[in-house]
Amino acid sequence: MTAAAPSVLLIACGALARETLAVVRASRLDHIAVTCLPAILHNRPNLIPDRLRQRIRTARGQGYDRIFVLYADCGTGGGIDAVCAEEGAERIAGPHCYSFYAGAETFDALMEEEIGTFFLTDYLARHFDRLVMEGLGLDRHPELRELMFGHYRRLIYLSQTDDPALLEKARTAAARLALTFEHRPTGYGELATFVRRAAEAPSPRPSPTRREGETKPSPLVGEGGARRSREGEGGALLNRARDLRHNSTTAERRLWRALRSRQFEGWKFCRQVPFHSYVLDFVCFDARLVVEVDGGQHADRREADLKRTRALESEGFEVARFWNNEVMGNLDGVLKSLRQRLGPPPPHPDPLPRGEREKKPSPLVGEGGTRRSREGEGAR
Repeated sequence: MTAAAPSVLLIACGALARETLAVVRASRLDHIAVTCLPAILHNRPNLIPDRLRQRIRTARGQGYDRIFVLYADCGTGGGIDAVCAEEGAERIAGPHCYSFYAGAETFDALMEEEIGTFFLTDYLARHFDRLVMEGLGLDRHPELRELMFGHYRRLIYLSQTDDPALLEKARTAAARLALTFEHRPTGYGELATFVRRAAEAPSPRPSPTRREGETKPSPLVGEGGARRSREGEGGALLNRARDLRHNSTTAERRLWRALRSRQFEGWKFCRQVPFHSYVLDFVCFDARLVVEVDGGQHADRREADLKRTRALESEGFEVARFWNNEVMGNLDGVLKSLRQRLGPPPPHPDPLPRGEREKKPSPLVGEGGTRRSREGEGAR
C-alpha cells in the first residue's frame, strides 16, 4: 500500500520552530513538513529574502507543490513579500511575530496605548541572555542600557505556553532593563490559524506518492537520524556513525557521560547521529542544538567546519563547538555554556510514573525509541 508523502512545506524562521512543530503535532498534520532558516538571520535581515528564495526553489525540486512562509516582514522592507510573490508562496500576515501571536488588532492597540513597549515571546524569554544581554553587549557594558532602552517604558511578555520558568525569566528580564512588566498569554494565536489553513489549502496537482518501503519523512525536514539520505541509509554514513560511536575520543566520552540519559538539565541528547552527509557528535533535537567536539586537526579544516555549520543553521540548528582540551580541562565551563544556550528544559509531555514513562515512545521522530504507526495505535 502506498501513502502520500508530505506535499505541503512550511518554511519558518528558526525562532518559530518549536511553536510551529507544536501546532503541527497537536493537529496531527502528517502531510505537512517543516523546515527552518536560522534565527540568527534576524541580525542581518537583508540576507533573508535570498536565503528564502533558495529554500523555496530547492523545495520545488523536491516535489512540494504548496509552500507557506512563517516569517513576518522582519525588517526586510517588503523583501520577503516580493520573494513570495515571485516564487508562488504565501506568507503569514503581520510585520513581526508579536503581531501574529497577539493578533493584529490587539497588537496595534497595545502599541497605541504605549509606543515604548518592548515585547518578549517564549523564544526571546528563553534566550534573553544570549540574544539581548550578550548580543547587544549589555553584559559587558551595562552603561549602554539607558542608550538602548531608555525610550521604552514597559516589557510585555506574550507567552505561547504556560511555563512558570519562562514567566520568571521574562519578569527578570524586565527588571534588568528597568521596565515595568506585563504578562499576556496568547497561545499560538494566528500562527496556529495560518498553519491549519495551509493544511487545508487545495493542491494544484496530485500529491507525489511514496513507494512501498520508503522511509516517511520527519515532520521537521532534516530532523533526526530517522531521515537519512537515500545514498547513506544502511550504507557508508550509517557505518561511519557506528564506528565513531565505538571509537569515541576521550573528550567525547567525557562529555557524553555528562549529557546522556537526560541527566543534563533534563534535555535529551543523542550522539553520533547521521544527518544528510554528516555525522553529528551530539544533538538535542528539542532545543535544535548541535554540539561538536573538535581535535587539533580541525585547526586546518576551518572552511569545511564553517560550511558544515552553515548547512546545519539552514535547518534551524544552533551549533556549539568546543576543543578537546576545553572538555578535558574545563568541563564545568563547557556545561555552563551549554546551559546558557539551552535555557530551562521544557516540561515533560507525559507526567507518568518514571517506569511507565520510559516505555512510551518519544513524540519526536528519530529522537529515540520507535514511533508507533497510527495503525498500530488503533489496533490495541
